[in-house]
Amino acid sequence: MVKIDMDKCKLCGLCISFCPTKGLEIKDKKIVQKEGVKCTKCKMCENYCPDLAVEVE
Repeated sequence: MVKIDMDKCKLCGLCISFCPTKGLEIKDKKIVQKEGVKCTKCKMCENYCPDLAVEVE
């Protein structure tokens, strides 16, 4: 599961760009996991977030 700290997130979209399953999207000015797309826990989104706003559990 991907957790986004929206207090830190600036909606730059890097987490979306680096997700190999394309499982993230911007919806209602928030980064969320897409319905039906399973996270592989590769941590690419977490590693490339310049704001340290992403955590993969």
